[in-house]
Amino acid sequence: MRLCYSLVMLVALSPVWAQYVQSGIDTVYWFRPGSGQAVGQSPVFFPQNIFGLPDTNARWDVPSSDPRQICSLGMDGVIVVGWKNFVLVDGPGPDFTVFENAFAYGNGKIFAEPAEVSVSRDGTHFVPFPFDSLSLEGCAGRTPTNGAGNPFDPAESGGDAFDLATIGIDSVRFIKIRDISRMVAENPDHPYWSPVISGFDLDAVVGLHLVLESPAMLDLKPVVAGEQLLLTGSGAPFYVTLYTLRGRVVERRTVSALPATFSLPVPGVYLVVVSSAQQSQAFVVAATGVGGGWSR
Repeated sequence: MRLCYSLVMLVALSPVWAQYVQSGIDTVYWFRPGSGQAVGQSPVFFPQNIFGLPDTNARWDVPSSDPRQICSLGMDGVIVVGWKNFVLVDGPGPDFTVFENAFAYGNGKIFAEPAEVSVSRDGTHFVPFPFDSLSLEGCAGRTPTNGAGNPFDPAESGGDAFDLATIGIDSVRFIKIRDISRMVAENPDHPYWSPVISGFDLDAVVGLHLVLESPAMLDLKPVVAGEQLLLTGSGAPFYVTLYTLRGRVVERRTVSALPATFSLPVPGVYLVVVSSAQQSQAFVVAATGVGGGWSR
């Protein structure tokens, strides 16, 4: 059997992110507390105490200590956090800020309980931000919080800001924070050593460049076979309208899974318009009926 057909794609529209959303985290994917203190770990406080924005009462020399505002990870504790409906992307400058309850004391010294920060697209493979073990540059928990400043401006807010461009990643969904304060606590010669270090205390994580997570982009492959149009590829769900070239609607349908089949009533030329939440495509398909099974 031979069937003559032609396919021409007319339109393929992709969305452009109009603007960034800025928000504190709203999801804990998993949490493994470490040893030592457990401030804020009770279900009475956690995880609400780390959602939203940093403690507005925190200052350069006044740390947040309210269990309604912070959760201690403990020594060697690990937490993975993120946003339910948003993806963090690499925008201009820093992309997110981690707030701990570091504070200044004495003659300008900083009490710091550092953590390593890493990020992931899939929640399995994490890429860490590099850090210096002595200066703690690149760690979270090194810079005090200014609760009076704009939490979305790292120049005002304090905390430790991170730029995805540093590690060559354009977007992530998961942020892992791993306490490494034992590295400081067990070394009296460390510049940040203190006898009362007991683990990283998480206040908040604020995303500066968030975009709404959307369904898969359309990548459709239309094929005419006999009296049918077959759509294969990816990008479901989407809505399809099948027209004759005179504008008569042949079929309208929501496609929730691929492949999908549409009946072509008679030989001829059809316009297929496909629309998803983020993209539209249009195809012209021509079915000549040569070798086809039409009998009407």
